[in-house]
Amino acid sequence: MNLTLRQHLDKPTKDGRCYLFLDVTWPPRNRATLPTGVKCLPEHFKADKARPVSTKDPDAARLNAKLNTLRANVLQTAAKAEVDGVVLSVELLRTGIGRAKPVAVKAADAVPVTPAEFYARWQADNPGQTPNSARRYRQVVGHLEAYQSGWSVLELTRKDLLEYLAHLATLGLVDSTVSKHVKFLRVCFRLAGKAAPT
Repeated sequence: MNLTLRQHLDKPTKDGRCYLFLDVTWPPRNRATLPTGVKCLPEHFKADKARPVSTKDPDAARLNAKLNTLRANVLQTAAKAEVDGVVLSVELLRTGIGRAKPVAVKAADAVPVTPAEFYARWQADNPGQTPNSARRYRQVVGHLEAYQSGWSVLELTRKDLLEYLAHLATLGLVDSTVSKHVKFLRVCFRLAGKAAPT
């Protein structure tokens, strides 16, 4: 990863100061230009120096400290992304330096837990469902809730699944109906980003 400070001279302030931007490049061919919020006179900017803003600027110490913090945040964000296995992006870098707010998870987007919550999510994701599909899944949710009220699908194990299928067998449900239950549980796990037990 390469970090390079540049000064944009096209829009100086009234006192002649121009803003500095940080160019970040990383493999394979990614590039981001990040605002620093730092501005100085062009003659006070020394891109190749450890302290890019010359001491001739009366506010040099604060501005250089701000630039150092910015560069450290960029490197820290990149390192954290690598550790977490996340693809580094411009948006992630902007968030890391405080120039973009992280996207808050809405209550409606929270991971569902109970069969009823998963069904509500499935309905939202499939607004064009047929009346028959909706009815079948409502029946599945009803069976699941009757079997164990408030059952957390995310805690479902293979043993739980087999016991539930045995319960359905005692009810005398036909194979095609039981398959709907299995299909619904697989959808639940997919929506939760988890692998369904076999």
